[in-house]
Amino acid sequence: APVGFDQARRDATSWVVSKAKFASVRVIEEPIATALAYLNRSSLKYAFVYDLGGGTFDAAVVDCSSYPFRVIGHGGDPYLGGDDVDRTIALHVADRTLARDGWDLSNDAVTFDRLVLACELAKCELSESEEAAIAIPSVDPAAPESCGIIPITREQVQQLTLDLVRRTFSMCDEVLAQAGLKARDMEAIFLAGGSTRLPGLNAYIESYFGKRPRSDLDPMQVVGLGASLAAAR
Repeated sequence: APVGFDQARRDATSWVVSKAKFASVRVIEEPIATALAYLNRSSLKYAFVYDLGGGTFDAAVVDCSSYPFRVIGHGGDPYLGGDDVDRTIALHVADRTLARDGWDLSNDAVTFDRLVLACELAKCELSESEEAAIAIPSVDPAAPESCGIIPITREQVQQLTLDLVRRTFSMCDEVLAQAGLKARDMEAIFLAGGSTRLPGLNAYIESYFGKRPRSDLDPMQVVGLGASLAAAR
């Protein structure tokens, strides 16, 4: 469960799982599950979990010195995630299309939603390649023939999303202060959430903590893997 869940939400989660006919139910916090996935056979003390999902950002300091692990600092932004990245890119593409072709993709909600989806797909493509393209006629069939493609590069996405990334580090500052620790005290940084694949993000995280973050486990699966390991114990 999210570390920010209150007791009522934890109880509701347990109740739903019990209704699914599981023999026993134990709620494990997501950052602890992430740390378990990486540290099932390790013995470092402090780890930082940086979890950037589709709609939320969560950060936590986990004390891994003894089992069970403990979250000693946590925070986040429930309105910051990959959806904001997609919308930011979409606004950029809409501005480019209006300036270049005189066609406004933002004045119709359905069309803009299609543009956001196209930008999400382009963002995912940029995880593997240096450049992607938004085909305007596919987004808006009513667009004039002069509208072709709008290219988008990794470097552009890094610049467009820099303010969003800085917001995550402001929250990291608060979480570390809550734990009474500094970034350099973190012996490992673990990534979770599909949006941690954002171009350039790893370099920003490495600069902030002074060490390379761990992303060798699939960030989309790491919480589930850790929860499974906890269940096996």
